[in-house]
Amino acid sequence: MTFDRSCRKPGDVFRGAAIAGGALAIVLALGSGCDKSAAPAPTGHVTIAFDHQVSGAPLTLNSARYQNAAGNDYNVFDLRYYISGIELVRADGSAAGPEVFYRDAAIETTRNLVIEAPNGQYTALRFTFGVDAAHNHQGGLPGTVENSNMTWPALNGGGYHYMQLDGRFTDIGGQVAWLAHLGRLHRSTDPVPLDPGFQVEIPLTLQVAVDAWTLHVVMDVNAWFATPTQFDFTNLGRENEMENPAALQALHENGAHVFQIGTVVHDAP
Repeated sequence: MTFDRSCRKPGDVFRGAAIAGGALAIVLALGSGCDKSAAPAPTGHVTIAFDHQVSGAPLTLNSARYQNAAGNDYNVFDLRYYISGIELVRADGSAAGPEVFYRDAAIETTRNLVIEAPNGQYTALRFTFGVDAAHNHQGGLPGTVENSNMTWPALNGGGYHYMQLDGRFTDIGGQVAWLAHLGRLHRSTDPVPLDPGFQVEIPLTLQVAVDAWTLHVVMDVNAWFATPTQFDFTNLGRENEMENPAALQALHENGAHVFQIGTVVHDAP
């Protein structure tokens, strides 16, 4: 640690003497002290962009058709979710983003969040998929239209959806709706709540030095339906999926494979 030696006690401030007309004038420096607070640590800015793909192809809502591991031909109408506790991690600490971040794949303005990151070497991106316990209750998030639309049914445990992912798939007889919704399941008949949120920690190499970066985080939608459990829309994605512990548990376990780091772009020195 270095110290500013120009910062001294008032009695140590420079004193000068001047003789004018036979009289001795004592000249005292006007500044008798200084701010003892430490200078703020130098920082850069890291923009985290949440993007979506399906097995390597960009996700296109409402039109493109995809196939999951169970062989379901499907499209996607909606993809909305929450991220909480987001951090850029380094050996001596972390830089944090907003407590809860909302992403809607149909709304470009929800794509990015910006973290003011102190200079240093960052080794991981960490966050929780879903709403943390401090906010996952009625009124726990601001009463916006978006948050209201993400309300989880009170009879199923209340709070908020962690994710709303849905569309239609080709079944015998035509097109059928499917749902992949996540939220805490805690009904009166459940002895223990099922909380399908999960923590994500993705290794990365990022050196911040009073500069700006964009970190692209990619969700692969097909990964929700693949490993370790094939999520077949004919039996796990029906309308009652929010009350189906097997469906919630499958999405929870498959979620470990959903996120990866895409490109890391140096925006400006």
